[in-house]
Amino acid sequence: MTGRVYVDTPDGPEIAPAGAAVLVDLLSALEERLIRVGVPVQNWLNTGLSEHAVRVRLAEVGLTAPDEVVAWFGWHNGRNLAAGPASRLALPRFDMQSLEAAIDSYRLFGFDSAEPLPSFGAGTGWLRLVDDNLGCAVECLEPGPRPPRLRYRTEEFGVPGTERLWKARSICTLVGWMIDGIESGAHTWIDENHGWRLSPSLLPETQRAVGFV
Repeated sequence: MTGRVYVDTPDGPEIAPAGAAVLVDLLSALEERLIRVGVPVQNWLNTGLSEHAVRVRLAEVGLTAPDEVVAWFGWHNGRNLAAGPASRLALPRFDMQSLEAAIDSYRLFGFDSAEPLPSFGAGTGWLRLVDDNLGCAVECLEPGPRPPRLRYRTEEFGVPGTERLWKARSICTLVGWMIDGIESGAHTWIDENHGWRLSPSLLPETQRAVGFV
């Protein structure tokens, strides 16, 4: 473990420091570890997008692009569908989708309209990062350097007693947890057919405490 620090905030855990520049470094560190254990990253993940492309495409559906979101899709623009279903395994327990797919799902629920459909706790302004209706979404309402909020899209979100669950701040936090999980053995790569084995008890405590697994 490298001693990454997570602080408690009203919006859930946040790695310190955070921000787009930190995220670029964390994503590079994550990719290095993925390649080291045998994940075919260059085959399974798409080439990243330019800052201009990310900002323009989000603006088309009324969303702004926090700098971390620009860095996320600038790293890799989701998984490579042409590589087949195995590409879902590129990241540990995180089926990364492309910006185009994320925008399509945003439009599917009508969040770019005046009458959006009910959507399991995440709604207008929240962009889904994974190809999973109950998975992680990022808030895209505040442009600039401030790390965005994250949360799971879950129908239990907001139920009394769950106020501390399924949320975090900063994509850096998410990536830090992935790296920590690989280093601790919580995420163990098997092979290209079987993907990742999870040992929940080895996940970072901050991650387990908010159910972000």
